[in-house]
Amino acid sequence: MALDLDPSMLSLDLDNEGGDPLLGEQSDCQQDPTGTCRLAELARVAHDLNNLLTVGLGRVQAALDLDSVEPNARKELKVAARAIRQAQKLSRRLMGSAVAVESDEPEAIDVGELLREVGEFLLDSQGVTWEIKAGKGVEILADRSEIFRMLSNLVLNAREATDSKRGRIVLTAMHLESLTPGRAPVVRVEIRDNGCGIPEPQLNNIFDARYSTKAGGSGLGLDVVRQVVKRCKGTIDVDSRLGEGTTFTLLLPGIERQEITRHRVLLMDDDRDVGQVISAMLRTLGFDVEYARSSMEAVDLCRAAVNRNARFDLAILDFLIPGELGGVETIPLLLDLDPNISALVSSGYTSDPIVNEYQSHGFAGFIAKPYDLSELRSALDEVLESSATRGKTSERRGRP
Repeated sequence: MALDLDPSMLSLDLDNEGGDPLLGEQSDCQQDPTGTCRLAELARVAHDLNNLLTVGLGRVQAALDLDSVEPNARKELKVAARAIRQAQKLSRRLMGSAVAVESDEPEAIDVGELLREVGEFLLDSQGVTWEIKAGKGVEILADRSEIFRMLSNLVLNAREATDSKRGRIVLTAMHLESLTPGRAPVVRVEIRDNGCGIPEPQLNNIFDARYSTKAGGSGLGLDVVRQVVKRCKGTIDVDSRLGEGTTFTLLLPGIERQEITRHRVLLMDDDRDVGQVISAMLRTLGFDVEYARSSMEAVDLCRAAVNRNARFDLAILDFLIPGELGGVETIPLLLDLDPNISALVSSGYTSDPIVNEYQSHGFAGFIAKPYDLSELRSALDEVLESSATRGKTSERRGRP
C-alpha cells in the first residue's frame, strides 16, 4: 500500500490526568488552555536532562581516551557516545518547545553509513541477525538528527516484530535511476524483517498519530516517520504478510556529487545566514563558491578571479539589497570584467516587472526565493546547458 503523505504536524499530547511523572503534580498549568506553561516546564526538565547527558558524554569520551580500553569495549563506548549525542539533540528540541523550533541545517548524509550506526545502536547484542546492503555515495540532503530518528523508529519496529532466536533484519540503501534524464537519482531505503507481520486491517492505520497495536504504545513512532518523509519530499510504502514479515520502503530525493565538480559560482546576498545556507547547498552540488554580501565585494571577487585566470562560470545575484546596488545594477559591472559570465537573479519579488524581464537585463535565468536543493540544481543546470551551447565553457581555462 502507498501512503498519502498529507498529515497535520506532530504535536505533543500534554493532557495530564493525575499529574505528569516528569512535570510533577497538577498545578496552575492545568488551567492554561494554550499549553504554554506546561511546555515551559517540559523545557526546564529537558534542560536538566541535557546537563546530565553532557556529563555522561564527557565520561564516555574520557574512557575512550584511555589506552587500556579493549577493542570490544571501545566499540561499545562509541555506540554509547552516538546514542548520547542523539539524546542531546532531542533534549535540545524539548528545551525549545516553548517557542518555535527549527530543524538543524540540512547536510549531505550518507544513508548507508547512518543505517549502519542505527543498526549498531539498536540491533547489536539483541540476538537478531542483521545485515546492511548499501551502495557507495548514496546520499540525501536533510537534517541528520531527523533522519536518524526516522530510521531508528523503523528499525526498532522491525526488532520488536522479530523473534530474538530466528529474527533477521536487512537494511538496504541504494540509488535508483531518475525518471528524468540529467536529474539527481532517487535513494531507495528498505527496512525488511522476517517477523510476525501486520494484519491487513491494521495497515491502513499504522501511520496515524496515536494509533498503536502495542500495549502501552504511544503510536507516535511511525507518525514521526511519516512527518520526516514528508519534509524530505519523499514517499513511504509498506508491504507485510502475516507470519512472513514486513518491508518498509522509502524513496527520497538523492544527490550526486559527481555531476558537477569544476564549476565556480559567485554568490551575492546581503543576508549572511542566507548566504551561508546557499553556499552549503552549492558545495553539496559540487560547486566551488565565493560569497559576497554587497555589489562592491562581488565586483572585487570577480576582478580578482579574472586576474588569476580562475574565472567564475556562474553568478547568483540577489535582486534587491537595501541601501546598496542590487543584482540588476551589479550584472553589467560583472559583464564588463568577464563578458562570458552567466548569472541568475534571485528574488522573492516574483511579480516585479524587472524580474519577469530578467533576460533583457543581462541575466541567463531567474530563481525564486525560497528554493530547495532540487530547484537550485535545476536552475543551474539550465544555465550551464545554455552556456555550453554557446561554446562558453570550452573557451575558459581549457576545461574539458
